[in-house]
Amino acid sequence: DIKTVSMGETEKVLTVMTMSTDGVETIEGTISEDDYHELELTITELSDFLNENMKEYWQDFKVDESEQEEIAQALEATITKIGEVMPDLPSINIRELLKKLFKISKFPYCLFDASTIISMGVGRSLIPNYYYETFMGVMLRPIFIKYIFGFTSIMHLNIIPPRLEYCNRLGVHRLTTFGFIGFYMSIRDIGVDMPVGLQLILGRAFIVMGPDFP
Repeated sequence: DIKTVSMGETEKVLTVMTMSTDGVETIEGTISEDDYHELELTITELSDFLNENMKEYWQDFKVDESEQEEIAQALEATITKIGEVMPDLPSINIRELLKKLFKISKFPYCLFDASTIISMGVGRSLIPNYYYETFMGVMLRPIFIKYIFGFTSIMHLNIIPPRLEYCNRLGVHRLTTFGFIGFYMSIRDIGVDMPVGLQLILGRAFIVMGPDFP
């Protein structure tokens, strides 16, 4: 995912794909090593903030408007930085995204709610037979992620026995999703060799599994 350019500098390829009812838009560009490391620092700060606060936010199994605003402000720094290195990136309404992310339907419709996922860090990811690195919309293919160091927060409903559950992981862990809906970014080439790079997931998935998330 690193290619050699003039004067010994290196760049990373960032491909952005948005999926909506209006169609599919793909943007591709390169970012410098300096921009990559700034993004890495921003995502690390976001991860630290969420790791310190998400457990408290989830204690009552809901995230109210004031808590959503705190998360939105933390997320905006990361999304703004992504927009700085990729000026053509479509605008993302963080607050509207969070409303959908934390919405819990009334019983019995909540039985069909997808699991809420906030996940980020440095690791390897693979979407089989998929060749873009960022999307908004629905991803029916599985997403496999193995973090070298990352943070993942998940809330989901167990049908048997019926209960809401919250869990989070920090450090080395794995995550697999099916039927993902939302925002996914990976700065590096997706392929069989699965090179290490930055990962960021904000959305919901109908199935979340892995050895770290039974």
